[in-house]
Amino acid sequence: MGNFSNNAITDVGKMLLADVQAGAVFTPTRIVMGSSSMPSGATTQSMTDVITPVKSLAINKKKRTPDGKCVFGGVYTNEEVTAPFYFRELALYAKAVYLNEDGTVKSEGPETLYSYG
Repeated sequence: MGNFSNNAITDVGKMLLADVQAGAVFTPTRIVMGSSSMPSGATTQSMTDVITPVKSLAINKKKRTPDGKCVFGGVYTNEEVTAPFYFRELALYAKAVYLNEDGTVKSEGPETLYSYG
């Protein structure tokens, strides 16, 4: 398993958090595993997409930890993976969802690369 110690909230992820602070609901959409390395000069914060996506995982775990962090998880299977790959990218995509007073969806923001490692 890869060690993603430099996983960070991206700059576009920070904009998503601003939407949440303004009243939107943070909605994680998927976890993406990729096989590339960051381009020269790029940082985890400057990334806007996974470079070489290999597998997209549905979110099946959302947990708040006692120290104020959130853990999101998905189940990996190698179904539909047709070639070996090096697991070098890990990303969480999310979007802002705005609700009406009755809880129905008023509007949704675009899916955004929230965090990248």
